[in-house]
Amino acid sequence: MLVPVGQSGIAFLGDHHQFVSLGRQRISSLTDRGLVDVEVSFAAGEKTRTLFGYSPQPVVVASLAGTHHNPVWDGNSEMFTVVVTPDATGVAHLQMSVVGSQTGVPGVCQLRCPN
Repeated sequence: MLVPVGQSGIAFLGDHHQFVSLGRQRISSLTDRGLVDVEVSFAAGEKTRTLFGYSPQPVVVASLAGTHHNPVWDGNSEMFTVVVTPDATGVAHLQMSVVGSQTGVPGVCQLRCPN
């Protein structure tokens, strides 16, 4: 699979262990303007999905809709995974960045915060 490394320094690969990992039915929106912004659609009854990608350093993730587990980064392969769960509408909306980047998420609120 070939995916470009975006402005964030991350190559987002999509839905882990899927034949079409970046299919529009699953990854309904994806942008990288220094920060990976991704929306994931879930089928009825699905509880979790594992997303993955490449990053030269660990990633930080913020959930704007749905929730996520702490990302796991492997320093040897420079690959990361993050398990996400949908909100009540069946969507997870996440933002990701490389730890220490200028657009990073040290306090998560540098992405978007309610009030």
